[in-house]
Amino acid sequence: MIRPLHSLAFSAALLLSVASCQQSADATAADATVVENHTPDAADGAANSSANPDTLPAVTATADAEMIGDADFLMKAGSGGMMEVEAAKLAQTKSTDPMVKAVADMILKDHSKANDELKALAASKNIKLPPAPVGEAKATLDKLMGVSGKEFDALYLSEMNTAHDKDIALFEAQSKSGKDEDVRAFAAKTLPALQAHAEMIKKHVKMQ
Repeated sequence: MIRPLHSLAFSAALLLSVASCQQSADATAADATVVENHTPDAADGAANSSANPDTLPAVTATADAEMIGDADFLMKAGSGGMMEVEAAKLAQTKSTDPMVKAVADMILKDHSKANDELKALAASKNIKLPPAPVGEAKATLDKLMGVSGKEFDALYLSEMNTAHDKDIALFEAQSKSGKDEDVRAFAAKTLPALQAHAEMIKKHVKMQ
């Protein structure tokens, strides 16, 4: 029996459709296998690095390191400032030289004010300052306590000259490169008084 032509055509179309579906399914399976077995290359890693916590910049560590710089400045300035105030008090009682006393009076007045401002600033930043001079500042104060008379006068001016040279370098650097805006402002504000002290001290050192 011979089938009609339209029946044969329908059967052929049906076979082609089934074959096409099978090819599509095979291609999908192949794609899935490729994705599953894909090993990321360098480009993939660069594209996805922002999502990987291990590759993020250590923002907290950097911020902490910057704050340590400002804290270190406040600690050094605080210790040195206390030493200079205590040394000035010694000069007021130990010295009979009007020039030495004039230097001591100036230092006592200006550094007492600066020390109060520094303490308030440190407290606002949750930085605890030493209660008394430490390290090199303490050693300077101990030396001054151990002498008297003309020896004290000469040593006092020499130590204050050295201390103020170091102060100026410290405060000048901090006023330019400190990370904390308030600390930079304090350093810049205090610097002119330190420079005036150094100028007066050097003048008296030359006159001795």
